[in-house]
Amino acid sequence: MKTIPLIPCTTCNYCAKVCPTDIGISGSFTAMNYLTLYDNMGAAKHQEEWLVGGHGLKKLKNVFSAVNVRRFVHSTFLSGRN
Repeated sequence: MKTIPLIPCTTCNYCAKVCPTDIGISGSFTAMNYLTLYDNMGAAKHQEEWLVGGHGLKKLKNVFSAVNVRRFVHSTFLSGRN
């Protein structure tokens, strides 16, 4: 599991509470992690719809094509981990 580049999000939703544009950040990250883990776009989109859209939050634009976001998160949060 340590080698899979997941976004290290605990879904505490602190970031969403302080987001001035009301984006469902943790739900989007969960959806991206679903896509990474299961390689199932349908399941990932379902998670995003339920966790973000279902709670009246805005979706990240192009969340599933956000390869650069994954790289940023991986290099920022996971670099140096064993």
